[in-house]
Amino acid sequence: MRAGDDQADDLLEWHPGPPEAARPGVAGALVWGARRASRSRLLIILLWGLDLLLVQRAAPLLLQPLRSWEAWRASGEPLPAALAAALELPAAPAPWPVGIRALVAAGVEAPIWAPDPFFVLFYGVLAGGIIAWLHAPRPAALVAQLGAGSGVYAPRLLRLLLIAALVSWALLRLGGIVAEIAGGRLGGLEPLVLWLTLGLVATTFDYARVRTIARDSRSMLLEAWRSARFVVRHLPRTLALQLVLWAAGGLLGLAVAGLLSLAGPATPAALVIGQLWVVGRIWIRLTMWGAMLSLYQGIALQRWSREQTT
Repeated sequence: MRAGDDQADDLLEWHPGPPEAARPGVAGALVWGARRASRSRLLIILLWGLDLLLVQRAAPLLLQPLRSWEAWRASGEPLPAALAAALELPAAPAPWPVGIRALVAAGVEAPIWAPDPFFVLFYGVLAGGIIAWLHAPRPAALVAQLGAGSGVYAPRLLRLLLIAALVSWALLRLGGIVAEIAGGRLGGLEPLVLWLTLGLVATTFDYARVRTIARDSRSMLLEAWRSARFVVRHLPRTLALQLVLWAAGGLLGLAVAGLLSLAGPATPAALVIGQLWVVGRIWIRLTMWGAMLSLYQGIALQRWSREQTT
């Protein structure tokens, strides 16, 4: 009983993370983040399952084979007809974007805030446990670590999400005012400038989430400000890392769009390709948070070493 209590206390305590994770270079941080994401297979499966049930609302599809089996037993039809009904795809629209532009845009999107329950669940509740797992995995079950980390950091990240919602609203209002003042003098680049601005702000809030776990921060308003200063101060590295990850998301969307065009709509192959799209986006998200952790720790260690030598 005592050993279990000690393990629970260890899960709730803050840990500094492995020192080898600190990589001040963009390439090293990306490699470390990709390795952490690739070693988080069970976490990816859990997140994919949540997406399948909550976002794609696939419970009716999962129950369809059972219903077809019961209908076959009641009707006495030949078994092949029941199997065909069980494999028949629903006529509902696909839960992923349709078209090359939509898929590429979804791959490079940088969400700050969305009035969606799953968005709040993922970025406000689960993100703390996920980043804590990427930062300092413990010798315990993944579900226990995910639950402990989410419970500890959820109040802080929900406050950070509220700040993100206010900033998103202010930026969209400001963007509309700037677009009216510019009056097309930017040569049609207003959407690109707005997207890049929103992307950098979203990157800032992602660093705020990462730094909250890495530093055990308590004040989310102060952490958001410090993260903005960190992103701007080290803009060549933070922007380069984000551009690589955006490019990876865009290439994933382009590849999935090509495969879907070959498979055709409403086919079993299209369903499998769509799930690969979901899993790929989850992997990129985990890689991004892992690389941000590595880059932040590397820059902080580099700065500390410089201060010690002066």
